[in-house]
Amino acid sequence: MRIDYDWTVQDDCMCHVLTGFPQRRAGCDPLVHQLAAFKDNYDAQVEALVAGPFSEDAINDKFARWSALIADAVDEANGKGGAPTPDQWRQSVMELHDVIAHSRDTRGQWPDQLPKNTDLPDSSEDD
Repeated sequence: MRIDYDWTVQDDCMCHVLTGFPQRRAGCDPLVHQLAAFKDNYDAQVEALVAGPFSEDAINDKFARWSALIADAVDEANGKGGAPTPDQWRQSVMELHDVIAHSRDTRGQWPDQLPKNTDLPDSSEDD
């Protein structure tokens, strides 16, 4: 799951079409707006996750261990019954590794993946 816009902002509660259907900022929902009071705690927990079990070293270790555990099965399946070939599997593992690294770097916000043509104003602009 990805939250496209700052979920703590409540400045524009009009519906906008972002991904093919109308939606409004999450901060406009009364419950989510109350959750915004916990943003500092949320940010601290995200940083703890990134520094601990989601750190680059921890993830690389898991990839290495898990890849070694299933390498023989991947080689044995080798495209049978829709299974990926070993090369396809390795490519997918590298892509997953890149997605995880990008998620870590952006703290899950993926700002570069936002829709390019939206009519929702940028919350970072000073009015």
